[in-house]
Amino acid sequence: MNQPKFNLKSPSETESLIYLIFRYEGRKLKLSTGLKVPTKFWNQNKMRVKNNSQFPKYALYNQILEKYSNAAKESYLELLNEEQNATNGKLTKRINEKVNGTPKNTNEKGNTLHSFLDQYLENKKADNTLRPKTIQNYEKIVRLIKLYEKSKHFNMSDIDEEFHLGFKQFLFNTKFKKGKNKKGHYQPNYIARLITSYRGIMDTAFSKKLIKDRSFTSKDLSVSTVETDSIYLNENEIEVLRQLDLSHNLRLEKARDLFLIECYTGLRYSDIEKLSMNQVSYQNGKAFLTVPTIKTNKNVVIPLRQYVIDIINRYDGFPVEAISPQKFNDYIKEVCQTAEMNDQVLVRKHIKSKVIPEYKPKWELVTSHTGRRSFATNAYLNGIPSIKIMKITGHKKESTFMKYIRISEIENAMDLADSDFFQ
Repeated sequence: MNQPKFNLKSPSETESLIYLIFRYEGRKLKLSTGLKVPTKFWNQNKMRVKNNSQFPKYALYNQILEKYSNAAKESYLELLNEEQNATNGKLTKRINEKVNGTPKNTNEKGNTLHSFLDQYLENKKADNTLRPKTIQNYEKIVRLIKLYEKSKHFNMSDIDEEFHLGFKQFLFNTKFKKGKNKKGHYQPNYIARLITSYRGIMDTAFSKKLIKDRSFTSKDLSVSTVETDSIYLNENEIEVLRQLDLSHNLRLEKARDLFLIECYTGLRYSDIEKLSMNQVSYQNGKAFLTVPTIKTNKNVVIPLRQYVIDIINRYDGFPVEAISPQKFNDYIKEVCQTAEMNDQVLVRKHIKSKVIPEYKPKWELVTSHTGRRSFATNAYLNGIPSIKIMKITGHKKESTFMKYIRISEIENAMDLADSDFFQ
């Protein structure tokens, strides 16, 4: 029987998870220990954490690694003695039980974190008042909690402030799948939303007396949001898209026209893809669009610009297309690349505690939401009062709406240059 080994998942990075590697009968078990160590404190020859005062947890980490090593050997021998076929699944279950312990009352429903999360999600899915997108958000946070917790036998009574803060660090430090064959760190604003959902789950557990304290409400668990580098398209850029000849590519032409409707109405893509001519009305010779928005479930009434009417006339109705939001985003990027929107835009990525600046061509940053943001920003720059724009965008607070507005430094300076103060 081969001796268990330990390797770093990402040895080239500043910090990495430690993995147990156990070979048996020509197979290989690769199991995360859940331990993260600064790579400079890892001794690959000894496969242990270095004895270094700069990393005071080294002794505890090495004790846990020893437990994993012994658990792997013991689990394999037990399966042999029981005349069972060894598999990765069986070994993983036994190793985790030996290292993390088996719950005292595993047969009591709701006693383990996994069973509580499963029941919580089941209850949410049974709630017919919740939108599919909301259910997806619950599924996401439950999946992340399970990924963080690792063991299927974690007792609810053991969840405390250390567990909560550990989950927060997990969200900041771990790379997750983002798009096809890509991984990256979650950004602070997204983590802040995840933490809000996480607190809601823990509040439910507290109300059911499954956890003992309210440490999940601690300020230490809060995540400060940052100003995003989201872009908008000015009126000249939107006009370039409108004039772009895409008759040779109907796929891109229809995506462009849907995006233009976003830019001229401020609607979300989820609302635009469901538009019908029944929602168009006329008063005093003016065309209006009445939309019951999916997210807010409220009607908004939008004056239709001639550009939108031109699109409707060209398609003999709205160019509704069954296309996923991700595909729509891909098509819009392709449209903007064709329109040669190549201006370099500064983008700041927040990775752990560091801010990493990089420049990207503008077309690469355009998404379906850019159309809605462009509408709000261009309306604001044209002097329309915020409160009137908010009637369309659905923002309830002006402070939130103002964060939505995107005005570049040069545009702000040019606007100030025309004021009496700078004459």
